[in-house]
Amino acid sequence: MSDKFVPDIRKHTLKIPVWHVMTGIFKFLRDKISDAHIQI
Repeated sequence: MSDKFVPDIRKHTLKIPVWHVMTGIFKFLRDKISDAHIQI
């Protein structure tokens, strides 16, 4: 049962790469901070 459960998790992680989302959010926040710093 666990053998079938693991591949399902891998398929979901491949469909929605968490690291890609995290890096995207990090870049978005970093750009926002840099823009605010430039405005000051």
